[in-house]
Amino acid sequence: SSGINAEYGGKIRLCNVRTNKSQPLYGTDSCVVALAANPSNKAIISGHADGAILRYFFDNEGTGMSHGQIVKHSCAPYALAWGSSIVAAGCDKRIIMYSPDGKITQQFDYSRDSDEINEMIREADDD
Repeated sequence: SSGINAEYGGKIRLCNVRTNKSQPLYGTDSCVVALAANPSNKAIISGHADGAILRYFFDNEGTGMSHGQIVKHSCAPYALAWGSSIVAAGCDKRIIMYSPDGKITQQFDYSRDSDEINEMIREADDD
């Protein structure tokens, strides 16, 4: 059994739970803030404090896609998901859907909706 460990210093490691050993997969100079696996669990993406979203394949399943940076998000992507698209969100109140090659396919901008969000918080506090 194995798992993935993201270190504050920017390193991503593959951990073997049975042997209690790990090996580095890749590293950057920017803190890791989020991780997500692809639907087949044969690749991961990592979000970093500098906005970079990186991809690493254990098996690229014949897709021809490579390791490395997919895109530079507008802020640190604290929320990541990887399905048919890569979804990223951060403190800028925007949710961006990226294609596998890093092109924006859809975006939702909630940066101007602070009054609506604050109203929802007040209503939740009243309950």
